[in-house]
Amino acid sequence: MLRVKVDAQGRMVLPRSVRRLLHIDGQVAELELEETPDGVLLEAPRPRAVVEQGEDGLPVVSIGSGPDSIRNDDVVEAIAKERAQR
Repeated sequence: MLRVKVDAQGRMVLPRSVRRLLHIDGQVAELELEETPDGVLLEAPRPRAVVEQGEDGLPVVSIGSGPDSIRNDDVVEAIAKERAQR
């Protein structure tokens, strides 16, 4: 169990190990806080899906942003690799 301090304005610093676990290390982030019977649950929000129009006019779905984002082409490629291994 980790212990953190909360200052008079209600701010706390999350240890680096927790920030890495939540994938928020080195960036400003908004977290979801949920009250539970056992205490408080802190979670990173799930990435939102964005639908855009591709070059061919078909919809393209992206989940997340940046280098870790997932696009239609990534999913189609993964399915093709899985089928080739069978």
